Amino acid sequence: MRIVSTLPTATEIIYQLGLGSSLVGVSHECNYPKEASKKPRVSKVDFDYGTAASSEIDDYVGEKMHNHHSLYQLKDELVTALAPTHLITQKLCDVCAVTPNDVQRVIKSLTEKPELITLNPTNLEEILKDILMVGSSLGRGKEAIELVEKLRSKIEQIKLKTHKLQRKTIFCVEWIDPPYASGHWIPEMVDIAGGSEVLGWKGKPSRKVSWEDVLKADPEILVFMPCGFSLEKTILEIRNCLSKDSAFRSLRAIRNIQVWVVDGPSYFNQSGPRVLAKGVEILAKIIHPEVFESPTKAEATKLSSTYFL
Repeated sequence: MRIVSTLPTATEIIYQLGLGSSLVGVSHECNYPKEASKKPRVSKVDFDYGTAASSEIDDYVGEKMHNHHSLYQLKDELVTALAPTHLITQKLCDVCAVTPNDVQRVIKSLTEKPELITLNPTNLEEILKDILMVGSSLGRGKEAIELVEKLRSKIEQIKLKTHKLQRKTIFCVEWIDPPYASGHWIPEMVDIAGGSEVLGWKGKPSRKVSWEDVLKADPEILVFMPCGFSLEKTILEIRNCLSKDSAFRSLRAIRNIQVWVVDGPSYFNQSGPRVLAKGVEILAKIIHPEVFESPTKAEATKLSSTYFL
């Protein structure tokens, strides 16, 4: 097999199933596990997301979407040279990865057509089904079943500890400027972890809200998990956009020192195994430290009250 992955989720699943040696190409965003970074990059971007502010990124994405232009480009010649037998893509979000149209365009140019595997999960159960589908398609059905059983067991263990606990209100911020409420599987993760998402919608895309909406909901806990941002980048964005906003500082979560920053790309935004293996656990530690041990600094960073003075 010669597998090309156009999204980090698929790359993570492939390595979990023990097929890293069969992976011949990955997207520009695939960095987990570390071995994936050594693979040829089959996609690229023409915008510096690393240094741009969240408002600038939102404007750029909005313009691209309005003009029906792709955010990422596939390297057609490289994909052709890699001659994949299997190509994994997605159709969940044009902002998250290479679009299905771009993939189809490249496939048409290939002499030997690869098997196309498309991921499109909107909730946790569909994430598990995608793992099983990938495993079945790549001849690793047994390994996929074992992985799914392990992830289900982890979730059930957390549910047993949280199902009778008093639920705390929480707002998961998937983008900072403008603010986006969480969607798809994240509100479900909050529910399993013993919380109640005040603005997120289960099974639906993340959506733009206003900070006035957040102020009205006044959640007990704020968790920042912007898509594509590292912990350091997220903290910088909060400082630049929100730390001096007097209305924002009136939130109960800030007064009670319950503002957290987590690694969104690794444990929340992308539909890989780590969402279930680690993401839900991190939320449970944040929401109910009286039952779960407090999160480590690598898992979540709490912003002190002095940060917003």
